Amino acid sequence: MSLSNRNITLSKNIHITEEYASRVYRLAGIVYHGGFHFTARIFDLQDQAWYHDGMTTKTKFIHEGPREQVNIFEAEDRRTAALALYI
Repeated sequence: MSLSNRNITLSKNIHITEEYASRVYRLAGIVYHGGFHFTARIFDLQDQAWYHDGMTTKTKFIHEGPREQVNIFEAEDRRTAALALYI
């Protein structure tokens, strides 16, 4: 299943209001899937995108630039977004 095949909008922040409290969560990462393999992209507190693929980047993250300049629905290797993580 891919998030890009759904009618889903990924927001930089989501707001959840409960009976006595309201919380704001920020988009912190996306997991991508394709070719029987997962990769990930994380967003730091300065909203910079970092890409990781354990098979090719090993222990390193690759800086991709500002989140606004990255296609968040698809990784560089053509894998599609499968999971969004808000914290």
